[in-house]
Amino acid sequence: MKIAIVHSYYSSSQPSGENNAVYAQAKALTDAGHSVRTIGVSTDDLSARPGYPLRAAVRVLLDRGVSPTRSLREFDPDVVHVHNTFPNIGNRWVMEWEGPLVATIHNYRSVCARGSLFREGEPCALCPTVGSASAIRHACYRGSRAATVPLAISTRSAGAHNALLKRADRLVFLSERSLATLSRVTNVELKLRAEVIPNFLAATDEPSSIELDAPWIYVGRLAEEKGILQLLEVWEPSTPLMVVGEGPVGDRARLIAARKNVHFTGNLPESQVQSHVNGSRGLVFPSLWAEPAPALAYLHALAGGRPTLTLANNAVGDHISSAASGRVFESLSSLAIAASTYESLALEGANAYRAFRNEFSPDAWVMRVETMYQRARSGYAR
Repeated sequence: MKIAIVHSYYSSSQPSGENNAVYAQAKALTDAGHSVRTIGVSTDDLSARPGYPLRAAVRVLLDRGVSPTRSLREFDPDVVHVHNTFPNIGNRWVMEWEGPLVATIHNYRSVCARGSLFREGEPCALCPTVGSASAIRHACYRGSRAATVPLAISTRSAGAHNALLKRADRLVFLSERSLATLSRVTNVELKLRAEVIPNFLAATDEPSSIELDAPWIYVGRLAEEKGILQLLEVWEPSTPLMVVGEGPVGDRARLIAARKNVHFTGNLPESQVQSHVNGSRGLVFPSLWAEPAPALAYLHALAGGRPTLTLANNAVGDHISSAASGRVFESLSSLAIAASTYESLALEGANAYRAFRNEFSPDAWVMRVETMYQRARSGYAR
């Protein structure tokens, strides 16, 4: 099968799980024998040009950008798989594309300027329920009302004007929670075209035994919605914790953790992340927002046979509840206390690795996505 992947790559200054997913999926499909071409637009390249912020704002406002149509016609794919089009590509072109087209929904950008339905430490659905002018009032995009205006316009009417949501033959959601959340707040019909296919992680070595004196590990952006600041506030000083990642609240995180047993590594390559997770006691996942997918950090924990401690408000917590691959808590205080006393590691670590092999391996993902592609192609004559 000839598969075209369309993606606007996020800046390398902010490491992106979506970018990593696109790289991994292209490789998995190629390894499975498909002919794959990635038609990408690099924010790093475009942002080096004069006037980029204004150009990007206009693209979002008009929902037009660097069109992949010419490259797609040259490749003549059996199916087009769209990941991210913000802010460099836009969606208008999809209404002109006549072949099978699928889209992965990585976030809530179609109805929320922040893309997270989360604001000031709490879930927020003002834009889809009250009106997207709420985003301007709260300066939801990068703390700027002016920068938020194009996004507020593009998300008006709860996503009803989003060409990609309306046009895609199949919509890939990374969890049942993501599908339910977006279905609840959008004016676009989703469920009849929806497929729930989580991301995957490339196979790793068999997990090693867990050492009780090893540190717990946090992996992710250091951002308010990730709950890292609140976790560090209640973290037991005697319990070792390794923090992998960087982000806008990094300085505040280091200040809070100054007198605690916490080590910050900064950003690390994916290969090093896995080795650090493999050497940990387990993963702490304090995210405060309704994460739409079992996060890459969680997949690293599953692959390493490590348990995960999380809150009950996200897709990671949903999966742990069914796979018994860790523990789910109602508060970060309870999570922190459990981390200092947690001893039931071997069984939940084994459950974690079993879930990885059965649900999150490349083979499992390829099988699901091939079936989805066939559904998308039904009704199209070649």
